Amino acid sequence: MKFAHAFLLMPLLSSTAAVGLTFDVLNAPPAQSTSSTCQSYSMAVGVSLLSLSPFLIDSEATMKESETRIRAVLKTTCPSCTEFNRDHWKMALEAYSSNKLTLGSKAFSNVPLLYEYLYQNAVITKKTPLDPALQVSISKPSTGFFLSVTELDGKIYPSGHVVTVLGVDAPKTSDPSYRPALLILNSGNKNVPDQPVSDTQCIAWPDNGKPKYVGSLTWISNYTIKHNRLDWVIKK
Repeated sequence: MKFAHAFLLMPLLSSTAAVGLTFDVLNAPPAQSTSSTCQSYSMAVGVSLLSLSPFLIDSEATMKESETRIRAVLKTTCPSCTEFNRDHWKMALEAYSSNKLTLGSKAFSNVPLLYEYLYQNAVITKKTPLDPALQVSISKPSTGFFLSVTELDGKIYPSGHVVTVLGVDAPKTSDPSYRPALLILNSGNKNVPDQPVSDTQCIAWPDNGKPKYVGSLTWISNYTIKHNRLDWVIKK
């Protein structure tokens, strides 16, 4: 695919026999723009996955533009805040979209119920090897679920880090200890093993501003969920 390695999410048209919009998500997408934009990165992805969204991401540049614009709006919801909650996310999405979009949320009494919800609603519900072309095609409209985690594959995020769940490998099971693999789009995958992560919002970057993180899209089985809650972007 032309320019595929430069793009995070690329809207495509399928064959004329069955025209439909898709997003191709690279296995190595760009990292978030700054140390505090994991939330707005996920929201930008969620917005762009909606059918005929006016907020398309078609290059790394538009990814970062959407991310930073949402972050700027998020800051206006509470100028004195150093951390932002779901109420702030909701206000930011509504302001960013001129009140066309809002935040959907659901809390769960236990983790198995969260897994079951993902199994019923995620766009991908079976773990398969990632495409050799380093991309996963997702039909629109689709939902990216925002999940707060404190650990991914041995990488620790003490205060929490927001990632986007695009898939779950979760056959129905009554085993309460069952932990399905999740297809996670992570904007802040820790790239240096000895680099501490201690930021109160998302992830910490060194003082010189040179990122120690990369973006990733991969199936992950080893993770720790911070809150039994999912959030996503919906149309009003």
